[in-house]
Amino acid sequence: MLAALPSARTLEDVDDAEQQLEVRTFMDRVYKEDIPRKRRALAELKEEFSRVASATDWTRLRIEPLLEHVRFLERLLRSRKFLRETSRLPRGVVMFHSDLVYLRENVNALKAILEAEKRAHSGGPGTSAVRPASRPRRPKET
Repeated sequence: MLAALPSARTLEDVDDAEQQLEVRTFMDRVYKEDIPRKRRALAELKEEFSRVASATDWTRLRIEPLLEHVRFLERLLRSRKFLRETSRLPRGVVMFHSDLVYLRENVNALKAILEAEKRAHSGGPGTSAVRPASRPRRPKET
């Protein structure tokens, strides 16, 4: 009769497996929801940067390549091949998480750059009166 009762170790294993599944399901949902959110944030940044006269074309340098990466990830999520792989997605969520970290850090950095550019062009607080150094001139030959 006692042999039919599950051991404490078995119950712990079941609890651990359920917790891992919950975490993986949560990460899967976060990943699938965050990609479109980052795409919208990048589109807004692209619009904002178009209104600021900057010496650096941040749209071509960072925003467009990031948008291209996001579009690729979205196509991958909707593809038939990926739909068959959804059972394996939780096991690879660590790799997908790195995409989210990469996008989040780039969006945050671009927001900071945008604010700095706006301050620099509006003459607001925190702007510097010093212009960037130009190349040193060669001495005139006599």
